[in-house]
Amino acid sequence: MIYIELTKPPNDLRDLISQLFQCKRDEEVYAVETYNDKDCTDSQCYGGKMRSFDDVFEIAKTYFPLADEKELVEILIDIKPFDCNDYHTSLYIANCGSINKPTMSFLIGGGTYRYYAEDDMGNSNYKWSELLALVGKTYDDIEG
Repeated sequence: MIYIELTKPPNDLRDLISQLFQCKRDEEVYAVETYNDKDCTDSQCYGGKMRSFDDVFEIAKTYFPLADEKELVEILIDIKPFDCNDYHTSLYIANCGSINKPTMSFLIGGGTYRYYAEDDMGNSNYKWSELLALVGKTYDDIEG
């Protein structure tokens, strides 16, 4: 299980993801710090970083045990997790070579982008192409 310090109990998965991605730096919105324990004393990953789909899904399952990958992908594509002074925010997908997993953050302004997101990541059960296919999308459908 992976926990975050909640500002309020989340009403649903969309609300949880909005609370997870609140750390604005430059032109991106990153995840807040996450924890290994419910009391949020044992840091799992510091804030201000892109997060792997694996971790975001585990966070979702921690708070909403019936959440599934399709529901999470739909929310990630659609959600606007941070106000950013009324600027549009959109999903930024990538693959992180240091953890060897598909990762994400949100860009301020513009459309959805990907960077090096097509490769199979050996430390993950997921590939972006397969996750997008769950919701009937391809890379081309979400870019722009």
